[in-house]
Amino acid sequence: MAISKINREDIAQELREYCKKFNSQNRAAAAIGIAAATVSAILNNDWELVSDAMFTKIADAIGYEASSWQAIETRPWKAFTQILRDAQENAFVMAVTSDAGSGKTFTSKNYAKSHAEAYHISCKSYWSKKDFLIEIGRSIGNRTDGKRVTVLVEDIINTLRWRDSQPLLILDEADKLSDTVLQLFITLYNDLEGKCGIVLCATDHLEMHIRRGVNLGHTGFNEIISRVGRKFVVLPPVSSKDVTMICEANGLTSADEINEVLIGSAYEGKAKGKNALYDLRRVHRIIDAKKLN
Repeated sequence: MAISKINREDIAQELREYCKKFNSQNRAAAAIGIAAATVSAILNNDWELVSDAMFTKIADAIGYEASSWQAIETRPWKAFTQILRDAQENAFVMAVTSDAGSGKTFTSKNYAKSHAEAYHISCKSYWSKKDFLIEIGRSIGNRTDGKRVTVLVEDIINTLRWRDSQPLLILDEADKLSDTVLQLFITLYNDLEGKCGIVLCATDHLEMHIRRGVNLGHTGFNEIISRVGRKFVVLPPVSSKDVTMICEANGLTSADEINEVLIGSAYEGKAKGKNALYDLRRVHRIIDAKKLN
């Protein structure tokens, strides 16, 4: 699909802001996984030799979305943003949980996009130790090609320890990490204590998994729970007021339409009425469907 001139201009502007997260265009290019010369060409509006596919890759990497969707600062968004800010400013290490569909990923990506030295890593269940380290290294602008695990760890630690401002690693969907990969968190904590904030975030499966590992005496789990202060911070749920504000901001203003979104996005099997819980992914889908009708 061809990318319009307007979208190219928007992507170039977001790329310009993205580069400010790093102390060089070379590191920004490494984080995206492209040549530094390509970054330079786009920032200088020299687009003739830059393909649509390359613009698309850059847009995906920097979080650009050509969307008219209006985001609203929900209760969990505000609470999570404050947690991330505190963790970055004070080099805290924390574990945060909330229900699926509460906006954790959206909020953490938004925070990383708008704060220098904050890095969002979306964890995957199939990652090996090396995969995990490569993704962190790439996110912070390190070159990772052909490096052994020990070198990858050293590079990450050396890079984050000497940032001009306090860095923050946001390990999103951390409950998907295997036990051996999750234990690398201990190494990062030990070598970055007081130098870098780290936030593990996931559903409550993360807490259940770690506490079970502690109770069963599995290697490393007592160290993991100790390093997050033996506490899992639970975000407030999405409220009906949050859903109503999202509807109104995105063009649904009648009481009947809003009520349909509330009913359609409430968790099945959960409390209804004032105590209902809502899934923001379903809110988004229902509103989009209604706007198309």
